[in-house]
Amino acid sequence: MNAIQLNCQPAKEGNALVFRYRVTNQGGPEAYVMHAVADATPSGEPFANEAEAVVVLGPGQIAVVGKFPAPLPADRRMARALIPLARRLAPAETFDSCLHIPMPFAETSPY
Repeated sequence: MNAIQLNCQPAKEGNALVFRYRVTNQGGPEAYVMHAVADATPSGEPFANEAEAVVVLGPGQIAVVGKFPAPLPADRRMARALIPLARRLAPAETFDSCLHIPMPFAETSPY
């Protein structure tokens, strides 16, 4: 059985929401953790965008924040696919990262 532990310390710093987090594989087989999204510069050069974040608002005051593709709309075609990139996490391995989301949010819809 794979036991992945996520510890997160959300905060607000200046005009940004900041999520410092640690992911630990506590045992079992290796795991792959979503860590970035494939992107391209204006000239078309590909890169791993570790700053890309999705905020999905739920009922009440619940929000899901993470590095994953936004839910696809049922009524539209996507111009290009969002390709998730994962980081390998071996047993007993830990990695730390931080996600910054500047405010005000750029848009209220992912599309």
